[in-house]
Amino acid sequence: MFKIQSSVSLRILILGIMLGLLLIPINLVGSLVFERQTRAGEAIEEMSSKWGGKQEMAGPFLVIPYQALEEEIREDKHGKEIRVQVNVFKEMYFLPEKLNLETDLKAEKRKRGIYEAVLYHGNVKFQGNFKQPSISDFPMNTKKIFWAESKMIVVVNDAKGIGNDVKLFLAEKEKTFQPGSSSERFTSGLHSKMNLLDFKFPLTFQIQIPTQGSDSMGLIPLGKETKIQISSNWKDPSFEGSFLPKERSISENGFQATWESCYFSRNYPQVISSEDRSTLDTILSSGLGVRLIVPVDHYLKLERSIKYAILLIAASFALFFLLEIFGGKILHPF
Repeated sequence: MFKIQSSVSLRILILGIMLGLLLIPINLVGSLVFERQTRAGEAIEEMSSKWGGKQEMAGPFLVIPYQALEEEIREDKHGKEIRVQVNVFKEMYFLPEKLNLETDLKAEKRKRGIYEAVLYHGNVKFQGNFKQPSISDFPMNTKKIFWAESKMIVVVNDAKGIGNDVKLFLAEKEKTFQPGSSSERFTSGLHSKMNLLDFKFPLTFQIQIPTQGSDSMGLIPLGKETKIQISSNWKDPSFEGSFLPKERSISENGFQATWESCYFSRNYPQVISSEDRSTLDTILSSGLGVRLIVPVDHYLKLERSIKYAILLIAASFALFFLLEIFGGKILHPF
């Protein structure tokens, strides 16, 4: 009896065995929670794939194709390296001078079994203008500019969420969008072909794109001066992106947020070559917006409870062990 009570190693062994036995049901519950979390993620992903995923829009871009003369090193028939001039076709991307973006998201919960997802729909409105492109905006080796083959592009992250009633007005004249970005630099979106020689500058535009998506909505401030306003009936927003809104109001009826950005608060120019992939990638990663969160996540609460349970059990056994060692009291029946 004395040896058992006085053996520190044996006490640690007994405590370890008891702790392990108590952790078995906790681990079983944790495995069940993880399984339910995985299934919830799959259910939400399935609903999003059929309705529309996380939406992000960038645009409009004014795209003008041009032909440049470049030198290449080739081998002649004798194997000698020679310099030859070749014609290369490229595109120049122009960004708006002023850009106002506005959308009102109607959000709701949809269920798939016991799982819920936040889905939304609304109209994204673009309004602004472009200044007149100049020959000086193109490289020195430009041979020809195809003004009559220009196009306007709006990049959409998930084209599945685009509605039918898409509208485009250029200089107050109605135009039509075609599906696809029609650009090798952007994977999905909308485009409209135009002859820039038919328009006067500054070229004004008004665009309306019905959209639906899930979880979050993002917009990219492309303009030299940009103002973005997002509102919704969802009362639990989480603002995301490169910077927070300048003004915001949140109530039981929803929220409204306003962002403002200018030319000096970004790190890309107004005119970008199609060869400049890094700058175009920077633009697509500079979005801002809002995530519609569910404040009470039962699986997250259960996960935290399991972690606290492990901590509580371990701390209790550690406390009893220290009281026996340093307090000289026997707290077990052995």
